[in-house]
Amino acid sequence: MTYARFLMLLSFLFPSENGNHNPVVYDSKRKEIHKDKFPLSEQVFLYLCRLRNGLSIKDLAFRFNIKVQTVSAVINSIAKYMYPRLGSLSYWPTRNVLIENMTEAYRIDFPTCLAILDCTEIKTEKPSSLKQQSQLYSDYKSTNTLKALVVCDPRGSVIFVSDLFSGSISDNKIVRQCGFLDHLRNLKAKGFIHANDSLMADKGFLIENDFKEINIELNIPPLHRVQGLSQ
Repeated sequence: MTYARFLMLLSFLFPSENGNHNPVVYDSKRKEIHKDKFPLSEQVFLYLCRLRNGLSIKDLAFRFNIKVQTVSAVINSIAKYMYPRLGSLSYWPTRNVLIENMTEAYRIDFPTCLAILDCTEIKTEKPSSLKQQSQLYSDYKSTNTLKALVVCDPRGSVIFVSDLFSGSISDNKIVRQCGFLDHLRNLKAKGFIHANDSLMADKGFLIENDFKEINIELNIPPLHRVQGLSQ
């Protein structure tokens, strides 16, 4: 990230900041976080160092000459502030970009298949509540999980991730409840997707009718073809 882009990020995150107001809500009331001692720009830079380089909390505390507890408070608070602002941005590439960057083998068989969707599960601890155990239990994983819909472009870059759902919910219900269908409608209205374009999914997704309502095809290739593409 160049310095110019860093300034652009600050301008996006704090459009009305102007050096007079800090909109971040901190989990701690540590005096070191006060704007005159630790400017917002340095707090965001600290957070980016943590994300990009995986620097430890103690390392960051030494580099920025602050206490370890302050580093933790800044990371948690800046992350919570950035999440809804960056999460509201669509990073779905334009149709032309998706098609131009398809691999040759993929383009031959699926020239208008713009994305691939599937659900993934994250194992969780076993809740003490029997009701919560039932809600989180995944028959597929035979354990308690949280599940999310993940969509990637033909080259594997993630372009949509849903909120987490309990492990007992079906893949079809997640697609219908997570807002992805509304997202497709917005993309189609803006020209990112055209009528009769398609998305790819495995045989477990029984949502053809949902896609037909917005004039998008659901491409479910035979198993042997999927295996051939992965090779």
